[in-house]
Amino acid sequence: MKKTAYLKASMLTGIFCAVMIVLSWVALSVQLDRDRDRALLNAFMQADNMARAFEEHSLRTVENVRQVLVSLKEIYEKRGGGAVRTFEQAANASVARYALESREAQRSLFNLLSIADENGDLVLSSQVPFNRVNIVHRPFFQAHRDGERGFLVGTPILGTATGKWYIPMSLALEKEDGSFGGVVLASVNPFYFSDFYNSVQLGSQGFVLLISSSGEILAGVIEGREVPFGTSIAESRLFAAMSRSEEGALSGVGIADGVSRLLSYRAVSPYPIFVAVGLAEENVLWGYRQRRTSMIVGVFVFDLFVAGFFLAFRRVANRERRAEERFRETIINSMAILAEHRDKGTGAHIQRTKAYVKLLLERSGSDALYPRKDLPLIWQSAALHDIGKVGVPDAILLKPGSLTREEFEIVRQHPSIGGDVLGRTQELLGKDSFVVYAREITECHHEKWDGSGYPRGLKGESIPLLARIMAIADVYDAIVTRRPY
Repeated sequence: MKKTAYLKASMLTGIFCAVMIVLSWVALSVQLDRDRDRALLNAFMQADNMARAFEEHSLRTVENVRQVLVSLKEIYEKRGGGAVRTFEQAANASVARYALESREAQRSLFNLLSIADENGDLVLSSQVPFNRVNIVHRPFFQAHRDGERGFLVGTPILGTATGKWYIPMSLALEKEDGSFGGVVLASVNPFYFSDFYNSVQLGSQGFVLLISSSGEILAGVIEGREVPFGTSIAESRLFAAMSRSEEGALSGVGIADGVSRLLSYRAVSPYPIFVAVGLAEENVLWGYRQRRTSMIVGVFVFDLFVAGFFLAFRRVANRERRAEERFRETIINSMAILAEHRDKGTGAHIQRTKAYVKLLLERSGSDALYPRKDLPLIWQSAALHDIGKVGVPDAILLKPGSLTREEFEIVRQHPSIGGDVLGRTQELLGKDSFVVYAREITECHHEKWDGSGYPRGLKGESIPLLARIMAIADVYDAIVTRRPY
């Protein structure tokens, strides 16, 4: 039997509400993914823009230092080295004079400008008073002595003359015969870079690092604090990426502090140093997570509204269903009372057989053949099995004695009469009504397994199952109760 209209409506409404809830979470998931991707993309763009700015700043600064050293180198070599007695005499070129005369530059960028001879002894220095020290053991001095004639940027070291940390940037000096003549050195203040990096808001756990090509940190800040000079990141993912390309971006744990960041790095070409910017993912996604919480709450409230709508609909549908069931029971009982009015013995028979059918359905596993919700409908419909007797004349129906053959033939017509009555009722109530079960029972409950029954003479399993169950209940009641016939 097909589902009734209210069940279909309830099912469709439930499906609609379920789809709305599922779609709300799917839409939320898509929106959150887009929101997160947008937040990450914006953060990568921000990191890349800062990396570009820091690259340009570093390039200008290092190029300025190199120009100062080139100027000092040219002046010192042209004047014959030892003929220059003071640092001021060596610094008469415009670029070198800028480095000396600009107090701000001297104080913030340079710790010291100096010249060492081939033995590593400082022969000229911007330090006042002049502190003569030997730098022969410094890695940059040894590299120039061993043949490096280009501009070198070394790792931060603690100055002997000044007692301050500095980044050594140096050029080799040459004698007239081309041999090694010493080193011109700029002791660059690493805090000059750090102070500039601190002028930018990096957020919690954000960093800017100035890194040598070998992986040592020359200068930098993490969350506003200076990074220890000379710290190596050679084992990090960040350095591995820098070793492959001059610029790029990546995410994850870039350095060995366990913090996941969005990273952007750029080479300060042509110099052997890199600038890297890292923004902590936790900080970048903070706003996204706040929005995510609000959106989840919003979807949850929406889903509660949808669920509330469905429950309200179910309550209304259940009221309609109960009203329909009461209406159906009224119809069945009214029709059964009609049959009972014709035959006073039939009324009790109807109630008893209905109880027998109910018991047989519950005990025979019929819920495997019929929807469980339809079982009450079946045993209620069983009350109409003798509705066709309304078409049998009272003289025959109420006759106290035995029936003649002709009279019995008239009685045998009551299943067909009942079927016709229920057929017309079905036309009014539709195919999904209880009448489908009632008509099946009414028309065939007098058929017999051997085919000797009536009105169709059906045989065996061609007899509908419900009619067979009704026949058992009907015959049993006829055997155990007193009947006129």
